[in-house]
Amino acid sequence: MNAMIDTGFTYCAIDSTFAADSCGIIIDNEKEVYNTDLQNKVRYITLSSLQLSGKSYEKLYCFILDFRGKFKEYAPKFIIGANALKQELWEFDLKNFMLSPQATSTNSKPIYIPWKNYNKKNSPFLDAILISAIIDKKKGLYLFDLGSRFNKVSTQNGFIPTEYKLIERASLSKALSLQETGFLEDEVDVSGIKYKTKLAVTDENIGTLNADFLQGVRFVLNYKKKRLEVYQ
Repeated sequence: MNAMIDTGFTYCAIDSTFAADSCGIIIDNEKEVYNTDLQNKVRYITLSSLQLSGKSYEKLYCFILDFRGKFKEYAPKFIIGANALKQELWEFDLKNFMLSPQATSTNSKPIYIPWKNYNKKNSPFLDAILISAIIDKKKGLYLFDLGSRFNKVSTQNGFIPTEYKLIERASLSKALSLQETGFLEDEVDVSGIKYKTKLAVTDENIGTLNADFLQGVRFVLNYKKKRLEVYQ
């Protein structure tokens, strides 16, 4: 089964239609989460096992969400969240579309990008990755989200769009639709890795960085030491 890897999800998640029609999954519980993008109570199951790149993980929480109803033809069937990713040192090679457990040795010294987590107890983003970046000479924390389509900055931090586009957008609380979205173009600096990109301007509390700055390199998610290890 194809799945989306999403560091923005604390738990694994499965589309509700796919879970019922293709997997015969029976809902066994509800878990309360605190997130404006989800309902107050979210259905979940406990996966007996998850097979990923030759590794097997047992008893993982897995949310059951209406991806198909909200994201339409772009809906993932399954999302691999942080509760699975933090079990291993996973190496990502975006150039060759490869995910594998990190090799025991490497010939190059990585760039270490430290991260922080949300401090709020019971947060559904408990294992979310917050990395420091400089954009438009403003230093701040950004959610590192492999599942995000856009890099984002917030109007709450003084960012002002320079252009507007009508694009398709969706979230867990709002179905896919055409929405006018503001953008600006600027340089992003993440621990000395600099690149110029377009950023969506939103009113969300925190900005988001996807994997654009990691294209063409290998990187490792080290949840134990709370850092990205980038091999150029």
